[in-house]
Amino acid sequence: MEKGPTPRPALPRAKALAGSVAWFIAVGGTFGCLLPYLSGDWHFHPAPLAARVAGVILIGAGLVPLLRSFADFIQAGGTPVPVASPPRLVVSGCYRYVRNPIYVGFVVVLGGEILLFWSAGLLRYTIVAWAVGIAAVAGMRSRC
Repeated sequence: MEKGPTPRPALPRAKALAGSVAWFIAVGGTFGCLLPYLSGDWHFHPAPLAARVAGVILIGAGLVPLLRSFADFIQAGGTPVPVASPPRLVVSGCYRYVRNPIYVGFVVVLGGEILLFWSAGLLRYTIVAWAVGIAAVAGMRSRC
């Protein structure tokens, strides 16, 4: 009788935490802050106050699934990084309702930045980021 692959052991909590925080800062910081800043569109344009308030609310709302997803990965003994994934599938928290809450949260944060900075350039950046996320998910699905 043939056995399946041996499951990967869970990472110690400190390593899962460190890896997840590093990934969040590196990827989230790069694509959510650094690239929009370097594009020259991460500055305030004249905008209605309601748009700015909605932008701040969306940024906060988008951070919820992001942070919750990272916490779920840590609790499962891994990180969102594919090479350090948990030994079991994460199906708790936001993953109960959405297949990719990290992508959803990220796009919501970018949507908040569009409203906060009232920037057409950030709108274009968000559309590209959303399309790349869709392509990445489709590519992962085709490999499964």
